[in-house]
Amino acid sequence: MTIAVVSFTGTFAAPAEARNNPIAASPAVHQTVSQAPASVTLAMKNPVKGPAVISVTGPGGTVVSQPSTTILSTNIAVDLKPGLAKGTYTVKYRIEGPAGPEGGTYQFAYGSGAFTVKGIATWEGYKEIPKPLRLKDDDKRAAAAASATPTPAEPTDTAPTATAPTDQATPGAASSDDDSLVSNVTGHPFWLTAGLAAIAAALLALFAWRRVRVRGSDTDAP
Repeated sequence: MTIAVVSFTGTFAAPAEARNNPIAASPAVHQTVSQAPASVTLAMKNPVKGPAVISVTGPGGTVVSQPSTTILSTNIAVDLKPGLAKGTYTVKYRIEGPAGPEGGTYQFAYGSGAFTVKGIATWEGYKEIPKPLRLKDDDKRAAAAASATPTPAEPTDTAPTATAPTDQATPGAASSDDDSLVSNVTGHPFWLTAGLAAIAAALLALFAWRRVRVRGSDTDAP
């Protein structure tokens, strides 16, 4: 199998950073060749990790590619069956990308043909794999990838409970110093009551003494 690579000339959109997109192919996208190609080769941006599959269909949807796809560093290639008819050929490829399977579709023509795929149509993920590119263990690999993906936590409707600072006084409650002050003013403790009684007794005694003195003065008068 001869690997001849022809660079693309603006047929690809700007590749996504994580994808390993083709940078060249033979035959190239929308190229019309005058001789039937013996193989199809894609040169990728980065080295290719298996599994890799290339499927080529000719006019009428007949598969013209051989079952085995070759991986050589950044290149993948597949041999074509002999005796190709003239017309449009559709190339579908699959490789293993950073996040799982990914690939694309493009067309070229032998002799002449009409293109129905614009540039290259890319895809990624197990659900998007075209039928000709599916492998026997895809379902198992998809299940394993799904089980390895962490499930995001569901939000709850319970509002967080606010905790009042411990050093902040509760409205309406007095501190220990305030309690002492209130007790001294409104509680009439014993020393205040006794003091008031003593003052009252002293005033009464002084009043009584003055009255006795006044009476004595009246008695001693000639």
